[in-house]
Amino acid sequence: MPFCTTAMTTLLRVAITGKLSHSQLKNVTVGEEVSMSFLVDPKMITRMLEGHYVMDGIGPYAVCAEDFKLKFEGGAHMHLGAPPAPGPPDWTAPQLLFGLVKQRPVYDGAFVSYSPDGVTDVPLEVHGTYTDGAPAKYFGRFGLSTAAYTFPSLKITDSKGSYTPHGATHTFTVWRDWEANTVLAWEVTDVTIKNAI
Repeated sequence: MPFCTTAMTTLLRVAITGKLSHSQLKNVTVGEEVSMSFLVDPKMITRMLEGHYVMDGIGPYAVCAEDFKLKFEGGAHMHLGAPPAPGPPDWTAPQLLFGLVKQRPVYDGAFVSYSPDGVTDVPLEVHGTYTDGAPAKYFGRFGLSTAAYTFPSLKITDSKGSYTPHGATHTFTVWRDWEANTVLAWEVTDVTIKNAI
């Protein structure tokens, strides 16, 4: 997984909290608080398409994968799994990203994904869980929508503060082994962006 090389003084910390609304895992209880946090490089990733800058209301930023944490109030936690395999066009290892969304087409939003264009499945690991003798496969879908003008800017340094999603769907989910098998779901209640130190 990529590691951050940017100076700690320039990094930002993103914390996303929520309240668990669905659980099929024995050690995680409905009503628990869920917290996800990670460091991000504040330099927006530039996307090009056929020689032109992509300006589509999405601002993606590189996540320091080694700092990613997903914890539950009762003590359970999940780790990042191996990233998706490299693919075209350049066959480089995918980078975990945090994206800010502005009025696309109506709502603001945020996501954690391996794609700069929106939500994709994020591989996760839960140590000690198995399916038919093999380690269970977990994937998170971490994307939220919120009312327009929730976030002041696509530029993350101009969007430092705490925000409460409202007016649209803001549910994060985790599925196990097959996509329809949702084992966890929580409503995001707060997104905070601040200086790392």
